[in-house]
Amino acid sequence: MYCKNCGELIDDNAYVCPKCGVLTNNELKKQSTDVSVILGIIAICIGIFIPIVAWVCGGIGLSQANKINSKSGKILNIIGLILGSITFLINLYLFIFAL
Repeated sequence: MYCKNCGELIDDNAYVCPKCGVLTNNELKKQSTDVSVILGIIAICIGIFIPIVAWVCGGIGLSQANKINSKSGKILNIIGLILGSITFLINLYLFIFAL
């Protein structure tokens, strides 16, 4: 592949261009994977208590996972969205019948 900054021919598996030091698409994909997985874990852990946070983190994380086709990121964020929705429905049920 060619560097997007200087045009130098570099290895297809390189994370940084050896000539100019700019990150390649491989490094950007690796960083995005970490973000989607982290957001999925946050959505799961906090989704049990605060559904809105689960929906926001899960939605953003799912978007990031879809961009880079991260299977583990997709699964974690979908679980977070589902847990947030279940928590919301339980809270709504308790609120309605507590009146």
